[in-house]
Amino acid sequence: MVLTLSALYEWMIEQLLISTSGLSGKQLSSSDPKTNWTIDDKIQHAQKIAQLTKEIQTLQHKIYKEKQFNKQVKMNLVLQKLRQALDNLTRTL
Repeated sequence: MVLTLSALYEWMIEQLLISTSGLSGKQLSSSDPKTNWTIDDKIQHAQKIAQLTKEIQTLQHKIYKEKQFNKQVKMNLVLQKLRQALDNLTRTL
């Protein structure tokens, strides 16, 4: 139950972030004292995740279109680093 206007606003933002970023509500919850994130922090974090996801999709498409194997290998190394960065971001929540 929402008791204040700021709590209502934060709840609405969390619901939007959950629906647009694919994160779970548990990941964005600020009830854990270790992860006392502000709304701005949550938004910035969701934007970073969205940006990395877009970069990964773009790179996957480039790898698919690339004819030369050695270039595919180099791009796959970069792709692995991006995926690991995305995994680290989703774990920090």
